[in-house]
Amino acid sequence: MKRPIIRLEGHRRLVMPGLGSIRIHDSGKRLARLVDRGQAVIQSVTVTRGGHRWYASVLAKVQQDVPVLWEHVDDDGTRTPYLSRGQAETAAENGGRIEQIGRPTTRQRAGGLVGVDLGSDYLAALSSPLDPADPTTALVHHPRFLADSWPH
Repeated sequence: MKRPIIRLEGHRRLVMPGLGSIRIHDSGKRLARLVDRGQAVIQSVTVTRGGHRWYASVLAKVQQDVPVLWEHVDDDGTRTPYLSRGQAETAAENGGRIEQIGRPTTRQRAGGLVGVDLGSDYLAALSSPLDPADPTTALVHHPRFLADSWPH
Protein backbone atom coordinates (compact mmCIF):
# COMPACT_ATOMS: atom_id res chain seq x y z
CA MET A 1 0.00 0.00 0.00
CA LYS A 2 1.31 3.43 -0.97
CA ARG A 3 1.83 5.93 1.86
CA PRO A 4 -0.18 9.12 1.42
CA ILE A 5 1.78 12.31 0.69
CA ILE A 6 -0.05 14.32 3.37
CA ARG A 7 -0.26 12.32 6.58
CA LEU A 8 -0.23 12.50 10.34
CA GLU A 9 2.90 11.38 12.15
CA GLY A 10 1.70 10.45 15.61
CA HIS A 11 -0.86 12.77 17.20
CA ARG A 12 1.09 16.03 17.13
CA ARG A 13 2.85 16.17 13.75
CA LEU A 14 1.64 16.69 10.20
CA VAL A 15 3.87 15.65 7.27
CA MET A 16 3.51 17.75 4.11
CA PRO A 17 5.52 17.63 0.89
CA GLY A 18 8.08 20.41 0.58
CA LEU A 19 7.69 21.48 4.21
CA GLY A 20 8.43 18.22 5.99
CA SER A 21 7.18 17.38 9.46
CA ILE A 22 5.35 20.22 11.24
CA ARG A 23 4.17 20.24 14.84
CA ILE A 24 0.47 21.01 15.28
CA HIS A 25 -0.97 22.94 18.22
CA ASP A 26 -3.99 20.78 19.08
CA SER A 27 -3.99 17.01 19.24
CA GLY A 28 -4.73 15.20 16.00
CA LYS A 29 -5.60 12.03 17.93
CA ARG A 30 -9.20 11.80 16.71
CA LEU A 31 -8.23 12.32 13.07
CA ALA A 32 -5.30 9.90 13.42
CA ARG A 33 -7.62 7.21 14.80
CA LEU A 34 -10.05 7.66 11.90
CA VAL A 35 -7.21 7.51 9.35
CA ASP A 36 -5.70 4.39 10.99
CA ARG A 37 -9.08 2.62 10.87
CA GLY A 38 -9.52 3.53 7.20
CA GLN A 39 -12.55 5.71 7.97
CA ALA A 40 -10.89 8.98 6.88
CA VAL A 41 -8.53 10.15 4.15
CA ILE A 42 -6.68 13.47 4.28
CA GLN A 43 -7.31 15.13 0.92
CA SER A 44 -5.54 18.47 1.22
CA VAL A 45 -3.97 20.97 3.59
CA THR A 46 -4.24 24.73 3.10
CA VAL A 47 -1.49 26.70 4.84
CA THR A 48 -2.10 30.42 5.47
CA ARG A 49 -0.42 33.13 7.48
CA GLY A 50 -2.31 35.50 9.75
CA GLY A 51 -0.14 38.10 11.47
CA HIS A 52 2.88 36.30 12.93
CA ARG A 53 1.21 32.89 12.97
CA TRP A 54 0.84 30.11 10.43
CA TYR A 55 -2.38 28.13 10.18
CA ALA A 56 -3.05 24.80 8.49
CA SER A 57 -6.57 23.79 7.55
CA VAL A 58 -6.88 20.04 6.97
CA LEU A 59 -9.57 18.79 4.58
CA ALA A 60 -10.44 15.14 5.21
CA LYS A 61 -13.05 12.83 3.75
CA VAL A 62 -14.63 10.97 6.67
CA GLN A 63 -16.94 7.97 6.37
CA GLN A 64 -19.83 8.04 8.82
CA ASP A 65 -22.31 5.28 9.43
CA VAL A 66 -25.93 6.11 10.13
CA PRO A 67 -26.95 4.38 13.35
CA VAL A 68 -29.65 1.77 13.01
CA LEU A 69 -32.35 2.17 15.60
CA TRP A 70 -35.14 -0.16 16.59
CA GLU A 71 -38.51 0.89 17.85
CA HIS A 72 -41.02 -1.01 19.94
CA VAL A 73 -44.58 -0.11 18.92
CA ASP A 74 -47.23 -0.94 21.53
CA ASP A 75 -50.72 -2.06 20.52
CA ASP A 76 -51.99 1.41 21.42
CA GLY A 77 -49.41 3.04 19.06
CA THR A 78 -46.89 4.21 21.69
CA ARG A 79 -43.36 4.15 20.23
CA THR A 80 -40.19 3.55 22.28
CA PRO A 81 -36.75 3.71 20.54
CA TYR A 82 -33.90 1.25 21.30
CA LEU A 83 -30.30 1.05 20.09
CA SER A 84 -30.30 -2.73 19.70
CA ARG A 85 -32.73 -5.22 18.26
CA GLY A 86 -32.39 -7.40 21.38
CA GLN A 87 -33.66 -4.63 23.65
CA ALA A 88 -36.62 -3.99 21.34
CA GLU A 89 -37.44 -7.73 21.16
CA THR A 90 -37.38 -7.97 24.96
CA ALA A 91 -39.86 -5.10 25.16
CA ALA A 92 -42.04 -6.75 22.48
CA GLU A 93 -42.42 -9.96 24.53
CA ASN A 94 -45.24 -8.23 26.42
CA GLY A 95 -47.04 -7.39 23.18
CA GLY A 96 -46.66 -5.05 20.26
CA ARG A 97 -44.18 -5.24 17.40
CA ILE A 98 -40.69 -3.98 16.56
CA GLU A 99 -39.72 -1.81 13.59
CA GLN A 100 -36.35 -0.81 12.24
CA ILE A 101 -35.90 2.95 11.91
CA GLY A 102 -33.00 5.14 10.80
CA ARG A 103 -32.71 3.65 7.32
CA PRO A 104 -33.43 5.52 4.09
CA THR A 105 -36.93 5.14 2.71
CA THR A 106 -37.59 3.65 -0.72
CA ARG A 107 -38.11 7.14 -2.12
CA GLN A 108 -34.82 8.33 -0.62
CA ARG A 109 -32.93 5.33 -2.05
CA ALA A 110 -34.48 5.95 -5.48
CA GLY A 111 -33.35 9.60 -5.35
CA GLY A 112 -29.71 8.60 -4.85
CA LEU A 113 -26.99 10.25 -2.79
CA VAL A 114 -26.66 14.01 -2.48
CA GLY A 115 -23.60 15.77 -1.08
CA VAL A 116 -24.27 18.94 0.92
CA ASP A 117 -21.60 21.61 1.40
CA LEU A 118 -22.43 24.15 4.09
CA GLY A 119 -20.66 27.40 3.43
CA SER A 120 -20.43 31.07 4.32
CA ASP A 121 -21.47 32.56 0.96
CA TYR A 122 -24.33 30.10 0.38
CA LEU A 123 -26.25 28.31 3.11
CA ALA A 124 -25.91 25.00 1.27
CA ALA A 125 -24.59 23.86 -2.09
CA LEU A 126 -25.90 20.51 -3.33
CA SER A 127 -24.07 18.04 -5.54
CA SER A 128 -27.25 17.28 -7.50
CA PRO A 129 -29.32 20.05 -9.12
CA LEU A 130 -32.88 20.59 -7.90
CA ASP A 131 -35.89 20.86 -10.20
CA PRO A 132 -37.65 24.22 -9.57
CA ALA A 133 -40.89 22.82 -11.08
CA ASP A 134 -41.00 20.12 -8.39
CA PRO A 135 -42.62 21.57 -5.21
CA THR A 136 -40.82 19.03 -3.01
CA THR A 137 -37.51 20.71 -3.85
CA ALA A 138 -38.48 24.26 -2.85
CA LEU A 139 -35.59 26.64 -2.37
CA VAL A 140 -35.16 29.56 -0.02
CA HIS A 141 -33.42 32.26 -2.06
CA HIS A 142 -31.52 33.83 0.83
CA PRO A 143 -30.71 32.38 4.28
CA ARG A 144 -31.93 35.63 5.86
CA PHE A 145 -35.46 34.73 4.73
CA LEU A 146 -35.32 31.17 6.11
CA ALA A 147 -37.38 32.02 9.21
CA ASP A 148 -40.10 33.54 6.98
CA SER A 149 -40.29 30.37 4.90
CA TRP A 150 -41.51 28.12 7.74
CA PRO A 151 -45.29 27.52 7.85
CA HIS A 152 -46.98 29.52 10.59
